[in-house]
Amino acid sequence: MIWLYGLLCVLGSCFPLAAFLPWLLAHGADVSGFIRAADANPISLFAWLDVLIAGGCILLFIWHEGRRDDIAHYWLAMLATILVGGSLGLPLFLFMREWQRSTKR
Repeated sequence: MIWLYGLLCVLGSCFPLAAFLPWLLAHGADVSGFIRAADANPISLFAWLDVLIAGGCILLFIWHEGRRDDIAHYWLAMLATILVGGSLGLPLFLFMREWQRSTKR
């Protein structure tokens, strides 16, 4: 599973960033424009609300499990979730957890 989580980390960062970086290059750090685009229609608002709620759940999961299982540097997965999204943060945390478990054997 560790290699699958690693692959999901790559995919979970490449695909979202490939969609976001062109917008960022075209508009810069225009936060109000970003919010207008996210709120452009009901389906985009639905998607963003889903992402925000899922991201919050992922952050809570990483924080709780990271502390409970004493995962080294679990905060990196939280930072990845905030900076890129749950598509990177969750598989990164699972990768870190599996890596730590495999080295303790």
